[in-house]
Amino acid sequence: MSILPDWNSIESTARWSDGLFWAGIIALVLLAATEVASHIYGSRSTSLVSERERVQLEASKQADRHHQTETERLINELSAAKSAMVSAQRDAAQARTQSQAAEESTDQAQADAAPRALSVEQKHYLIAALSPFSGQKVSITSIVGDADGDRFKQDFVAVLKSAEWRFDEKKDVEQTTTIPPLIGVQVTVNEDEVRAGRVLQSARVFVQALHKLGITKGNTLFVDNQVPVGMIKLTVGTMP
Repeated sequence: MSILPDWNSIESTARWSDGLFWAGIIALVLLAATEVASHIYGSRSTSLVSERERVQLEASKQADRHHQTETERLINELSAAKSAMVSAQRDAAQARTQSQAAEESTDQAQADAAPRALSVEQKHYLIAALSPFSGQKVSITSIVGDADGDRFKQDFVAVLKSAEWRFDEKKDVEQTTTIPPLIGVQVTVNEDEVRAGRVLQSARVFVQALHKLGITKGNTLFVDNQVPVGMIKLTVGTMP
């Protein structure tokens, strides 16, 4: 061991022994200190890791909540938009229905307000249907004060004249008053003749032709004993 410094000196070896002892003590103290520091830093690292995980977890939960909130908001907005669209479609359909109803009402009002008249086709049809009974006696009557009915009556006067039915324009074309006011167009014959089973074929054809043309609602032949036997009375009442 002679290679160690001051190996052969009592004083020197004593100093080295004391120095090395205290150096060991200091080393032990430093070792303990480093162990404590290592433990403290290890605990701190674990705490920081836990804190980071907690923050990340909280951030993840917050992001999920935000995503859920956004999803619910979008669903609500889509639902509101769908409801608004359905409501708009319903309102548009209702508006179209009301508009159509208003147009139909206007058209009907205009049609109702339009004066009655026989079209060229209707005149030709009636003339063709009634001509086989040329010579048939007829009277044509309208209601007093009904200007529309009086004009409409003149169309029948022209048709019956073309079909060569017999009537005196001064006596058989007239105006009368009925209570209640007669509505529409009526063909009337003598009641006793009908009861006896003698119904004029010309009257039947006349009624059927008027119904087919939409001038009357049915094939109704009216009877009245004030109508002379063998004569047909055509009455043009007020507008239905």
